[in-house]
Amino acid sequence: MDDERLLKMEKDYQAEVDTLLPTAETLAKSGRLQEALGQLMTLEKQTRNASD
Repeated sequence: MDDERLLKMEKDYQAEVDTLLPTAETLAKSGRLQEALGQLMTLEKQTRNASD
């Protein structure tokens, strides 16, 4: 194959975001901000790694 191209695998994280946001909001409102941020940061890392 002379014309080899890298194929970027893409994943739609909408379902994960839709599930996590209400949970993170509830945690933050109940004073558990660090836990909420930790969960959001984990998801952010997954999305960032998927786009590399």
